[in-house]
Amino acid sequence: MSVKDITAREAWKMLEQDPTVRLVDVRRPQEWERVGMPDLTALGGKTLFLTWPQEGSAEQKAAFATTLANAVADRQTPLLFLCRGGVRSLAAALELQKLGYDQVFNIIDGFEGAPGRGEGWRASLPYRAEI
Repeated sequence: MSVKDITAREAWKMLEQDPTVRLVDVRRPQEWERVGMPDLTALGGKTLFLTWPQEGSAEQKAAFATTLANAVADRQTPLLFLCRGGVRSLAAALELQKLGYDQVFNIIDGFEGAPGRGEGWRASLPYRAEI
């Protein structure tokens, strides 16, 4: 099984169509504060903010997955992972697959956009600049 890459716009469409879909922003608090955060207010949704320990140990990464699994207990829940440019979010999604989540998606263009991958969430979707 592999993680499916989707664009930020495709993620928004999934969030619009299915209220069970959860958006997981795995960036660091400094990024949320300085760059902004996705705003799901129009959809009545809430983003899960949980930093991926990119430089962390296997134990820290497993702890991240366990924390997220505790927040979203149903393994059938579609999870959309978001970071700055689609790299950390892929690693986080792969970790959740190990716990049996089979509907995991990586937002390939991320929040800020990534060269060759797309414009990102911030370019065209609702976000807020303050916490």
